[in-house]
Amino acid sequence: MDIRTSILVSFIFLISGSLLGWVVSRYFYLQASEELMTESIKLRNYSRLILESLEQSGLVKLVRGESGEITGIQFTIKPSDSYHGQISDENVNVELNQI
Repeated sequence: MDIRTSILVSFIFLISGSLLGWVVSRYFYLQASEELMTESIKLRNYSRLILESLEQSGLVKLVRGESGEITGIQFTIKPSDSYHGQISDENVNVELNQI
């Protein structure tokens, strides 16, 4: 085999190996991306469920946007009977926005 044929064969193997590697990588990338999206949706639903339960129990107040999506959390901390420190207000409000 002469040098030109050898270089051509090496180039063809290089291109075909690169293409095969890209196809395999792309397959697993898409598969992992789909699994991640499914898991993300589940976690978002569980988080929403927990936050709504906390709101129903009166521990937090959820701030909602125009579309009804939760956009923030408002905590209301009330002093308990066992607390011996000083609090100037009866309730202390803490607000977290942009969840």
